[in-house]
Amino acid sequence: MSNEKKLILVLGMHRSGTSALTRMLNLLGVDLGGNLIKAQTGVNEKGFWEHAEVLDINEALLSRLDSCWYDIRPLAESWWRDSRLDDLKERAGTVLATAFSSDLSVIKDPRLCLLLPFWQQVAELAGWAPVVVLANRHPEEVTASLCKRDPLDESTARLLWLRYFHDAEIHSRRQPRCLVDYQQLLNDWRDVARTI
Repeated sequence: MSNEKKLILVLGMHRSGTSALTRMLNLLGVDLGGNLIKAQTGVNEKGFWEHAEVLDINEALLSRLDSCWYDIRPLAESWWRDSRLDDLKERAGTVLATAFSSDLSVIKDPRLCLLLPFWQQVAELAGWAPVVVLANRHPEEVTASLCKRDPLDESTARLLWLRYFHDAEIHSRRQPRCLVDYQQLLNDWRDVARTI
């Protein structure tokens, strides 16, 4: 097990501190794979720390499943077994095989909460041992931050937080995982790093 390549999947609702958490991991030596999404003024000024192609694949997945990141409806049962996704599995496998040069790497995109079974399967097929770090932030803080960033009402934002956290928790049960609190990350990142 110690010789396996480990892929850390950072899960968390939008505005839950996943960017700060991923950047901390990167500063501690975990590979981000390059090709990162650019920082955005007023949104994430220090960076998202997300691989652009992972985001593109996730957007394509949700589109094929007639969904989007702000859809509160659950995806169909066992959706990741849908043969319409085979080309995206191949594309994702290629990204994991070619974009990361370290045996300890990380991918992060809030959509991973909804799409975790797909990425677990792809990671394992590509020779990675997936592990999960689940970022949690108080839902009212997430709601306020999300409604400031996007034209969402508070009820929808709360339901989205619940859907993302629910899906991430349910689908990460078979993986080694740990839960990280956003406030704890801000207060003592070293303690969070030790926990991970």
